[in-house]
Amino acid sequence: QSSEELIGRPVTDFVAPASLPPMLSDLARLIKPGDCSPPFPAGMIRSDGSGLDVEVLTVKMVWEGHDAFQVVTRDVSERRAAEAA
Repeated sequence: QSSEELIGRPVTDFVAPASLPPMLSDLARLIKPGDCSPPFPAGMIRSDGSGLDVEVLTVKMVWEGHDAFQVVTRDVSERRAAEAA
């Protein structure tokens, strides 16, 4: 997908159902701008519907005067496959 198709959509649109409760719990612990979550594993959903193993880091921030979260994901599927081998 292009960035235009992604911007403004909630990150929950891309989170695997099993990963959603722990991710929301993590977001609730971020109280003030600058608070950052430790990296944690999650399942995400690609635009084609397939799954992807990622590591997620979230930072609370202010965007245009409103509380927001910047979510950074890193694909760890190759690392997971190597660990399983």
